Amino acid sequence: MGKEVHFPSKFALQKRCKRNNKGEDYICRLPDEILVIILSGLSMREVARTSVLSRRWRYLWTFFAGIFDFDGSDTLIRFKWNEKSLKFERIRFIRWVNQVLRSHQGPSVDELKVCFDLDNHYKPAIDGWIEFAMRKEIRKLELDLNYDFSALPVQREFYAFPSHLLKNFTLGLLTTLRLSYVSVTGEVLEYLLSHVPLLEVLSVKFSPGLVCFSVSGPSLKLKYLEIINCKNMENLEISAENLVSFKYDGPNLGIPFKHVPRLVEVSFGMKFGLYAFKFLRSFSSYFMQLERLSLFLVTKEAPFVLDIPELGNLKYLELKVSRYNRQSLLACIPLLDASPLLHEFILKVNAFTSPIMI
Repeated sequence: MGKEVHFPSKFALQKRCKRNNKGEDYICRLPDEILVIILSGLSMREVARTSVLSRRWRYLWTFFAGIFDFDGSDTLIRFKWNEKSLKFERIRFIRWVNQVLRSHQGPSVDELKVCFDLDNHYKPAIDGWIEFAMRKEIRKLELDLNYDFSALPVQREFYAFPSHLLKNFTLGLLTTLRLSYVSVTGEVLEYLLSHVPLLEVLSVKFSPGLVCFSVSGPSLKLKYLEIINCKNMENLEISAENLVSFKYDGPNLGIPFKHVPRLVEVSFGMKFGLYAFKFLRSFSSYFMQLERLSLFLVTKEAPFVLDIPELGNLKYLELKVSRYNRQSLLACIPLLDASPLLHEFILKVNAFTSPIMI
């Protein structure tokens, strides 16, 4: 095993560089390339602060190749009910991101994460961020453009993923793509799966543009797939040799699996969770191999299903049930009986009514 590397903190860097002025320290004598590698062990904000250490350090941060994390959640909490102030904060946020990305001079970036309340009105700026990520051979890209605070009575148009950029850039190093409150079509996702050879993690949440999606391909590396609250979803087919985890919450789709020999973790929410529970026998050929299963059974009358196939490999079971009546909880018993190797069982009860003694 390789030797673990510990990077100095920004305070240690500052202290050592001050000593270097007296000729007592060697860290600031290192080549710029080595110093940039050291900076990669710090957060983006810490790296930016190193620019005040000395003239030597002033522009070194612009070659930073680590995680560019633009998280504006604290600002959203303060201004979530004030649309006028929020609009001003959106402009400030965009200027901040633009300034940092335009200053970057390095050839690559490991990760770009943007979390803020933005819609299609700001498309030119967001398109520019995605183009930056593609140009810098990004490894992980995450866009969360709502943060679920837009409860204001304002008509919103979801940001549309810029599919035209895919023709101009390759994403040969991309391993993780997470899109939330971004309108993306199944055709675009299928293009990404077929043209991004290293993609292992794909998460799509709250995408009105996702209707039909086929996950397939002979060289597919995809291991983790998550599709949450895409309310217009009509058809989903999954044939993925390496898929180990699948999470879905949305409209009923029937059985989405075609070929998933390595699938060991499944999570189904809301309506589809109830559907899967009622028809577990239909899923049996896919669920026999499962080690982790989560089902959301929010309903007035959870069905008491007796015809449950044996889940011989299941070690973790999580059930979310309503508290409307005793039957909601008693329905879990056959599922427990069908899991002889179960190590951990988590039961989450939603108290929609007054407590019921069981």
